[in-house]
Amino acid sequence: HRLIRRQRQMCIRDRYDLQQGNSDKLTVNDFKNKVSKINISNTLKLSPDSSFLFKNFSNVTDYLNLKNIDASQVTDMSFMFSGNSALKAFTAPKFLDANNHSLTNMFNADSNLAYLDLSEIDSSHITSIQSLTPLCTKLLVINLANFSSQNMNSADGFSNIFDAADVVTDITLSPSIILNQTT
Repeated sequence: HRLIRRQRQMCIRDRYDLQQGNSDKLTVNDFKNKVSKINISNTLKLSPDSSFLFKNFSNVTDYLNLKNIDASQVTDMSFMFSGNSALKAFTAPKFLDANNHSLTNMFNADSNLAYLDLSEIDSSHITSIQSLTPLCTKLLVINLANFSSQNMNSADGFSNIFDAADVVTDITLSPSIILNQTT
């Protein structure tokens, strides 16, 4: 009980410290191009619309402790990591989620991303991965081993996952994914 109270106080204090002394009224846009690593050291409860959350953190090379993300109320994760042009590899943990949500354009314009592993994500609440990696011109490996198409919104849910400019050489898909050829 003491530990829970202490953690709660720490979170409140951390929020207060971020606001205290911010006389210049700085925003995320004022420092996002200076950040090279994002470490989520405590539980981070995401808002229902978490689209664009880490967009244009152009110097981020690593996300640490993403397992601490609580996505239980999220309904939109589109463009979440887009514009992370220094990011070369991304491995997603198993997020705690409960609502249907989209991953559309999640990694849009991550121009140095070469390795993308989303195999730990529970896809039972994902409605779309349409245009998941456009403009990821160095993407070589993508792992979607646990993805299922059963909850995707129509055929569009899986459309244009890769961009024509992608150089993907290794794709891992779940046996439950059915790919259709369109003419």
